[in-house]
Amino acid sequence: MKNYRYHAIVIANVSHVGGSRKMNGKSAIVFFLSEDKKDEKDKNAENAISYKMNEETFLGHESTDAGIQYLLWKAAENGEPIEKIITLVSDTVRARTWGSFQKRVERWIAEDERLSFYKGKKIEFVDIEYDEIQNDTGKLAAKVYYKISEHIFQNDEKMSVYMDCTGGLRDTTFLMIMIIRYLEYHGMPCKEVVYSKMPLRKKVQTAVKVGNPVSKESQSANKEIQSVQKETQPAGEICQVNNVYRMFQLLNGVDQFTRTGNADLLKLCYQENDNPMITKLLDTIVEFSHEMSLCNIKRIDEILPQLNTELKTYTSDSTDDLFECVFTDMVKLIRKKFGMGDEGNLSYLQLISWCVENNMLQQALVLYIEKMPEYYVEKGVFLENNSEFMKDYKIPNMEVFEKKLKEIIGIDLPLDSMMIEEIKDERIKVAFKRINNFIKTYYDENGKRTFDGKKKVYNEAQIEGNTVKAVEIESKNKNKLINSIYHDRSLQHYFLYHDEENYYYTLKPKYSIKSFYFLEEKKYENNTKICIPNLMSADVLKYYFVLKLIRNQVSHAGGGDGYEDDIYAKKLYENKYNIKMDTFEDVKVLLQKGIEISKTATEYVKQHAEIDK
Repeated sequence: MKNYRYHAIVIANVSHVGGSRKMNGKSAIVFFLSEDKKDEKDKNAENAISYKMNEETFLGHESTDAGIQYLLWKAAENGEPIEKIITLVSDTVRARTWGSFQKRVERWIAEDERLSFYKGKKIEFVDIEYDEIQNDTGKLAAKVYYKISEHIFQNDEKMSVYMDCTGGLRDTTFLMIMIIRYLEYHGMPCKEVVYSKMPLRKKVQTAVKVGNPVSKESQSANKEIQSVQKETQPAGEICQVNNVYRMFQLLNGVDQFTRTGNADLLKLCYQENDNPMITKLLDTIVEFSHEMSLCNIKRIDEILPQLNTELKTYTSDSTDDLFECVFTDMVKLIRKKFGMGDEGNLSYLQLISWCVENNMLQQALVLYIEKMPEYYVEKGVFLENNSEFMKDYKIPNMEVFEKKLKEIIGIDLPLDSMMIEEIKDERIKVAFKRINNFIKTYYDENGKRTFDGKKKVYNEAQIEGNTVKAVEIESKNKNKLINSIYHDRSLQHYFLYHDEENYYYTLKPKYSIKSFYFLEEKKYENNTKICIPNLMSADVLKYYFVLKLIRNQVSHAGGGDGYEDDIYAKKLYENKYNIKMDTFEDVKVLLQKGIEISKTATEYVKQHAEIDK
C-alpha cells in the first residue's frame, strides 16, 4: 500500500492565549502527515516513541506526531498559539486519518501541560485536497495555492510559518518549498523547520534459544529482557533544519542583489548573524544598494572603495557553519557578477556593465555620464579632461559674445559708449555694431521699442521634416533686449552671422558632435592630448554624447531649457550614424556599445604603454 501523507497548515491567533507571554502575532504550521500505522485504540504511553528537542521530550506513535507537538508548543512559546489547522489531504488519508489526527491534537492538549494554554480554545480544522494521482507538481502546487489563498488571505492577515518536513512523497519537499515561498510573498516568514528522526533500535540478546521448550520460567525471563530492551531503547530526535531553508533565502538574496541591486533580502538572511566580518560587508552592500537606487553619485564615490576592499578581503575558514561556507562562496559569486575576478578591483566601467546586464539602465546612464570622463583620464585614454571633448557644445564666438553681453546686462548705458573698436574678435565687434544699429532703428531715445508685438528676424522653416520656429524679438526696452540676446542662442546667431539662409543648418545642438566630426576628418592628428587613434576617439565621444542626450531626455521628460536642441541633436545622430534611441532596447544597445569601445580604448592604451616600456 502507498504511504500517503497528510499536509497541514496551522494558524495561530494571539487573542486566544492567556498568561504573561508577549503576543507577537499569528503563526502557521505546514506539514505532511503519514497515514496512520496503528489504530487509535492500540496507542498508549507504553508503546509511544520518545523524541527529544534540546531539553524537551515529546511522545509520538506516527512519524509526524512529535514534531507537530513541538511546533505547537514552540509557536505558543513565541506568542503565536494555534487557531486554525488547514490540511492538505488526499482522499485516502481523509478516509483513514483525518478524524484520528484531530482527536490526537485534542488528546495532546488535554494530556500535555506544555499545551495547556490551548485548553478550552476551539481549533478549526480545514482540509484541502491533495491529489494523489496528479504527477505534475506544478499543477498540484497551483491548486494548493488557490485553496490556501481562499482560506488564509481573505482578511489580508499576516502570520509566521513553522514547518515539519518529516512526511510526504518524493515530490513533497519541492512542493513544501513552493508553498513556503508563496506564503512568504504574502507576508508570512518561515520561523522554524524541523523533522523527526526515528531512533535506531538496539537489539538485546535474549536468554531463550530458538527451539527450546517455552517454560513458565523462560516466559518470565523474556518479559524481563523485553523490559530491559525498552529501557535501553534510545530516544528519537526532533532536528532543526532551519539552516538548510535559510540557505535558500541566502541564494535568493544574492540573486536579488546581483540582478536588481536590491540587498534587503540578503540583509534579512543575517539578522541573527554574529560574525562581524559578515555583518560589516552586508551593511556596506545594503548601503551601496540604497545609494545606487537613488543614483547618489557622491555617496557611491565614498562607498565603492569600501565595498571593493571588503569584497576582496572577506575570507572565512569555517567548515562547519553552513551559512559562513555558503556566504563565502556567494561573495566569490558577487565578485564574478561584478566582473572583479578573484583579485581584480571594481571599477566604474564594471559597475556600469553590471547595471546594463541587469537592466538598471537609469543607473547605468547616470554613472556613464558622470564618471566615464574621469575614467578615461584615469586610464590614459585622454591625458586630461579636455573641455573641447567632453563639455556641452557652444560655438567659440558665442562664448565670447555671451561674456561681453553679460558685462552690460542691467547697466543703463548706451551701447555706443562701449569701446566696440577695442574688441579684437572682428565677428563679435560686428555683432555689437548690429545690435547698436538695431536699437537705433527699432527703439526710441528713451530705449523703448517703436514696434508692436514681435519683430521677426528669422522665418519659420521645415528642415528634414522638423519645424524650426521663427526667431522673434519682443523686448520692450533696450536693456531687456540685451538680456534676451544673452539667453537666446538663436538671437546670438542672428547678430553674429546675420545669415538666414544657412541659419537652420549651422545652429548646433547643445551636445557636440563637432569633436568627433573633427576626429574622423583627422584634424587632431599628433594632438598629444589624445592617446588613442582618432577614429577610436571619435567612437568614444560619439557614444558619450549620445548617451548624455538620452540621459537628459529621460530626466527632463521632454521640456525645459535645451529641449529643442536635444531634438535637433537627436536628428543629427540618427541621420549621420543611423543611431536609434527611442526604446528600452535601443538604449541598452547604445550602452553596451559605449562600454565595449571604452574597454577597447583602455586596452589599447595598456598594450601600447607596455610596448613603450
